[in-house]
Order: sequence, then structure tokens, then C-alpha cells
Amino acid sequence: MKKSRDIIGLPVISIADGKEMGTIKSLVVNPDQGSVEFMVVSSEEWELGIKAIPFKLIVGLGEFAVTIESSSSIIDLAEIPIANELLAKNIQIHATRIITRKGRLMGQAEEYFLDEETGKIAAVSFRPHGSEEQKILPEDIVLTFGREIIVVSEDADDHVLNSIEDVEQAEVEKPESREQMAASVETATAAAPSVSDGKDLEEDFDMRQFPFLVGKKVTADILDDQGNVLVAKGDTVTEDIFHKIRNQGRSKLIELTIKVED
Repeated sequence: MKKSRDIIGLPVISIADGKEMGTIKSLVVNPDQGSVEFMVVSSEEWELGIKAIPFKLIVGLGEFAVTIESSSSIIDLAEIPIANELLAKNIQIHATRIITRKGRLMGQAEEYFLDEETGKIAAVSFRPHGSEEQKILPEDIVLTFGREIIVVSEDADDHVLNSIEDVEQAEVEKPESREQMAASVETATAAAPSVSDGKDLEEDFDMRQFPFLVGKKVTADILDDQGNVLVAKGDTVTEDIFHKIRNQGRSKLIELTIKVED
């Protein structure tokens, strides 16, 4: 698991280009999903707009760098409506009060930890009210990530942990291990349509999203530029839907990537 502050300032490296594209400036949290949805990238080469990487397009989140397949993984947030909505919500988590559902003050959030593979917020570290000792709250007791307040279940005290290692141990003990999930992804990738050598890198990268999208349910409507529904909330992504969205342009494919269940 990664502390959010450990990610800020990391260089972004494009594998295909073999160069540094910029640095991570901030993280954009989706409070409904309890996850980091985008990483905002800063570079002196860009004069206009806000550039970011959708978390699902990140290849690796390491100690020294964030890696992406190519520069095409960095998008202008103006192209993705949901990204602007999340930026406006401005969920920071740091220095946010934590209260229970019935209004009891538990303390103040200091930091949050995310899963490097999924971007899900795994835990929040906080200082209990009236104490200087730091404790950990696992994400499954969080009801709401708000701009000013985090709301947790009334029995949150029963789930307080002493360290992030306790959370990591609980993850290890879950029924489906990371090795099993990796095997599932490998199997899905083998079933993906092949891409001819003549396709450019961006098309190749888009097609690699195929096994990660087909079979998943859409969590919100996806509209075309005229406001017509392309894919409705609750639909299951099929091969036809994948190509339909892909033909609408790369921004719509990225929107689909964001709007499917994990």
C-alpha cells in the first residue's frame, strides 16, 4: 500500500517513449467509489489545461516513479466530464474531521493509503479526539468521504487498528489472493482480439483494455456529444459495446474504463 503523500512529486515515465513526461502534482479522489480516479500531472511543457492519468491506465506505481505505457495515457481532463466533476468536489481527506453516523467526533484524518494495483483507498490514518497517538481506520467502515467530513459507521471504534501492517495482513487473508487475480487477468488477456503489427501504439494500447472491460457492468450512463445514451447504467460491456465506444473516440473509451465496476 502507498501513502498518498509518497506519490506526490514522483516522476511519470513513459515506457514507449523512454522519457519523463512530468511529475505527479495531486490525486483526484472519487468519493463514491472510495478510490483515486486520476493523478494530475505537472510539466513545464504544457501551457494550457489540466493533464492527468486515469488510475486504470497506470502500469506501475513504484518507489521512484509512476510508469505508463505511452504519452497517450496522459489526457486533458477537459475531455472527460466526470473528471471535472471530481475536481470540483475537491476531496482531500487530509486534515478532515471524522465523525460517526450519529455525530460523535472520532478525530482528524492525517493520511490515506491506497492499493497500488486498483487505486482503492484501503485505510485512513487519524489522530483520535483528545489523543496524539495515530491509529488506522480500514476503508470498509467509511460511509462517506466528504470535502470537510468523513462519516464512519457507529461501531467504528471496534475496527480501529494500530498500524497499516494490520490492514495489509487482513488483505493477505482475503479469500482471493493477488496471485489468483493476476491469473484471472492473464487468462482474460489471452482471449483479447489480436492487434496487427501495422496498428500504431495508441490503437494497440486501446485494444489492450478489451479484456479488462468486457463482461463488467457499467456504473453510469455514457452519452455521446449530443447527449444521447451510448451505454446505459447497468449494461454489461460486450465486444460490440467495446468497439461502439472505441469508435466514438479515445476520450469515450477512457470514460468507459472509468465507469465500469471493479
